[in-house]
Amino acid sequence: MKVTGFKKICLLSLVTGLAACSTTGGAGTTYDGVWSGLITLNIGDETCMRRENFIVKVEDGYMTGKTRTIKYKTKITGGIDENGDVQYGEFDLGTIARDAVMTGKFEGKDAAGEWQSKRCKGKWTLRRIQ
Repeated sequence: MKVTGFKKICLLSLVTGLAACSTTGGAGTTYDGVWSGLITLNIGDETCMRRENFIVKVEDGYMTGKTRTIKYKTKITGGIDENGDVQYGEFDLGTIARDAVMTGKFEGKDAAGEWQSKRCKGKWTLRRIQ
């Protein structure tokens, strides 16, 4: 079957449109990159994280990270909106689905905020390293 005229234009548009769709996903955000920081404790008992280094990766506005010490293997997750505010930030110690809530803000190459669980409360800071 020979493709001519209008059919040829439609077929070409379809093929180039699909190619464009496959290359435009994941445009990224201002805060995408690798960030390194510190979690500190302000209030809490001996079961709380005292001072832990952590690293997160932000990709398309979604943050994932971890800290690994002898006592804690903490997963860090959350979103960052277009204003730099942390959305749905969590520290997961693996014992409870959502062990601590993380709030804060990303601005330029720095980020900072607070975290709180039932028994513990502290601060966190991050600096972009990549």
